[in-house]
Amino acid sequence: MPEPSILRSPSAKVRQALQHARQACLDAGRGVAMRQGIDIEFLHDAGAILRPHAIGVCRSDAKEAAGRRPGPSQFGHELVADIIECWGTEAFKPGDIVSLDPNVVVHRTSGFAELVALDAPAAALEAALYRLARPAGPLVHYVLAEPVACAEHCVRTALAGLPALPDRVLVAGAGTMGVFIALGLCRRGMRVTLANRSEERLRFVEQLGLPGIELSRLDRVSTPADLTVLATTFVPRELLDAGVALTASGGRITLFGGIEPSFGDYLGVDVQGLRLNERRERLVLSDGHAVELAGSYGLQREDFLRALDLIASGGIAPALLERMITGRHALHELPALLRAMNSGHDVGKRLILPYGGH
Repeated sequence: MPEPSILRSPSAKVRQALQHARQACLDAGRGVAMRQGIDIEFLHDAGAILRPHAIGVCRSDAKEAAGRRPGPSQFGHELVADIIECWGTEAFKPGDIVSLDPNVVVHRTSGFAELVALDAPAAALEAALYRLARPAGPLVHYVLAEPVACAEHCVRTALAGLPALPDRVLVAGAGTMGVFIALGLCRRGMRVTLANRSEERLRFVEQLGLPGIELSRLDRVSTPADLTVLATTFVPRELLDAGVALTASGGRITLFGGIEPSFGDYLGVDVQGLRLNERRERLVLSDGHAVELAGSYGLQREDFLRALDLIASGGIAPALLERMITGRHALHELPALLRAMNSGHDVGKRLILPYGGH
């Protein structure tokens, strides 16, 4: 294999492999299409070709496939992969195992593929990839590094500036992100209620065994929370209304999920801008009930490093991570899987294994 310093773009051998590799990619107006051949124009001074071991299927991937996710594409962003070739950087070499931070802007192909091509300035490439020095436990568990990192960032922003840890915490949304956010708050010593509207999702989460975390239907939560985190994929207006009603006066509501395009102004507050810029703003209702709205968006490098450490050290139990994985699928199954997720009949974390294995 040529040395990274010699290459300026993929070698002839890897270019040939790209032409034969399969990928699932977004097809405008038609959802997701399976294609053979991965084509990308290499415009920058650095790049890498990845061979994924596993790709996690996120609800935002399903929303994107259905054309219901605003913002830049992150299709296939939860992955753990080998670097088979790289150039323009000394930070990585072929054979390194890496995870991807999708919030760093790089030019890349679909993550749901046998090979993934990245093209970027060297600094961006080095910020987007995290090398796993000594992977501990099953390699597929590192697919969850990105959602754990997002959860860690949310917990840090939710608690930032508070004079003391809140006594009662409510996390609304018991999907993957809600579980990891609730675990992060619980690790810091808080009493957490994890709530959801769906009985099916609550039954699944109950089977995970989350010590110190109480489960509840959202419409049955009765005790006002000092801190509420809205951890659904998207936050509709009615959920924010519920969050305000379930938060004690003087408490804080942290918006983790994306804001539904149908509303951006909430009682005079630009909630989309608040979330994206991680601002905090006090909201006073007509009856005098006052809460603070806070935004959480993306992650920082310290969050990703913390997530990798939690997985490697057992800070999040390997048995729990394994129970969260409810399916391992071949690449060609992805379009049907995304349709099922958009129909609402899916729980847990599904993995795509392009080459099979466990």
